[in-house]
Amino acid sequence: MKKIAEKLKKNASGFSLAEALVALLIVLMVTAIVAAGIPSAQRAYAKVVDSANAQVLLSTTVTGLREELGMAREADPQTTVTEFSFTDRNGYPAVLKNGDDQIQVNRPQQYGEAATDAPLIPERAATDNLVIRFETVSYADGVFTITNLAVTKSGYSQPLAKLDTLQIRAVGMK
Repeated sequence: MKKIAEKLKKNASGFSLAEALVALLIVLMVTAIVAAGIPSAQRAYAKVVDSANAQVLLSTTVTGLREELGMAREADPQTTVTEFSFTDRNGYPAVLKNGDDQIQVNRPQQYGEAATDAPLIPERAATDNLVIRFETVSYADGVFTITNLAVTKSGYSQPLAKLDTLQIRAVGMK
């Protein structure tokens, strides 16, 4: 023990070349491991963010559909399943349909102008190239039924968030 203490006092001026190289090697190995994990962490983070944004968009769309169809005055059960005609709460004809990137409502302006497609929800609600669509809309006995309401990433087919069936009771019907 005495010899080790004397040797340590004698070499107290710094690290030897071998010690410095070993420390550098350890730092490089840790850096390489961390650097290799960063892309995986970024992909996992993006997936979680996309899923959360899709859930928010789905929830916002459900709210918009409930507001739009829940107060509808009339519905045409004979319309096609992907474009559904109804009369909105103000008594104007409207058509609910899939747009390019989200659900659209086509309705004439209040003063007889040409009909326009307007997003069901504000465009800023659909972030990160998220697309929302439905498969069918039907109406029977005062209830609108929307099937396969799904949010996907633009260019992908796998839904990030999905609602198989949404039923909305139309309280505004006569």
